[in-house]
Amino acid sequence: MEDLKKRLEEITRKYAECVDKMLDAELNKESLTAEEVEVIGSGFSLLNHAMVTIERISRLQKADS
Repeated sequence: MEDLKKRLEEITRKYAECVDKMLDAELNKESLTAEEVEVIGSGFSLLNHAMVTIERISRLQKADS
């Protein structure tokens, strides 16, 4: 279970870096299309799911202890 948690943390870190770069690129534009705003929202949603998964794994590990 610890290996899964570490792997998810690494994926989450990498994904957060991608979202950060994407946001920087999009926010430097003068205006955003509705599609671009939706893509940004989807990125945050996926990042949130990854964080929730890590939290659940952590709780399961504590319950097993």
